Amino acid sequence: MSVAATLALNERGVTALDPLSTLVSETAELGNGVILWPGTIAQVISGGRLEIGVGTVLFSGTTIVARDGSVTIGKGVEIGDEGDFTIKADAPEIAITIGDGTRLLGGGSLSAPTTRFMS
Repeated sequence: MSVAATLALNERGVTALDPLSTLVSETAELGNGVILWPGTIAQVISGGRLEIGVGTVLFSGTTIVARDGSVTIGKGVEIGDEGDFTIKADAPEIAITIGDGTRLLGGGSLSAPTTRFMS
């Protein structure tokens, strides 16, 4: 997504605090009230699927990559509050679901055939 398109996310209710350092794929589905801190990546590649729920916050250093697999993040989730966090669904059989209200602090990563985190 271009910087202009990232800026346009604000018109859809998504806040990119620093559009110059934020990477969001055009096919990523972002809910109203999502906040993207500087240095976040929400990337969809090769038929992957990424859905980020209403009111979710991706803090600086958060990287989410849906390459062939799927990542579904619920409402009001906080990811990477204490620094870097990586989520990768890089094969068709990988489906990661993070439930509403979950907090994933910094310094972690997720990638598994089927992963569900519910708060």
